[in-house]
Amino acid sequence: MVERALTAEEERRLKTLSEATPNTWLALDDTESLCVGRGATIAEAIDEARKNGYEDPVMFRVPPDWTPAILLPCV
Repeated sequence: MVERALTAEEERRLKTLSEATPNTWLALDDTESLCVGRGATIAEAIDEARKNGYEDPVMFRVPPDWTPAILLPCV
C-alpha cells in the first residue's frame, strides 16, 4: 500500500466534516471542502448558503456518528 500526504483541500474537507454537528445538513462549495451553510434541515442549510452567495451548493447529510456500518441487502 502506498501512503501519501493529504492535499490542503483534502485536509480542509476532512476538518469540515469531522467538526460538523451530527445529524445536521451541510451546504458545501463546489470544492466540497468549505461549508457555506448548515442547518437542522436541508432547507435551513440551503437558505444559509444562498445568504452567503452560493445558489447551488453541494448538500451533505452528516451521519449520527462516523462508525462504519455494513449494509446488507433486504431479501
